[in-house]
Amino acid sequence: MFNGAFGSTYALSETLVKAIPLMLAGLAQPIPYSKFSFWQWNQN
Repeated sequence: MFNGAFGSTYALSETLVKAIPLMLAGLAQPIPYSKFSFWQWNQN
């Protein structure tokens, strides 16, 4: 499995092409939740 994902330059680039959007979505998700929970907490 490791050789299939990181065994060659092409495999590494394909792994990154598929992984980067998932990483960006995971990093972007906490921002709205923290902002909305903060606004709702102040309204009470």
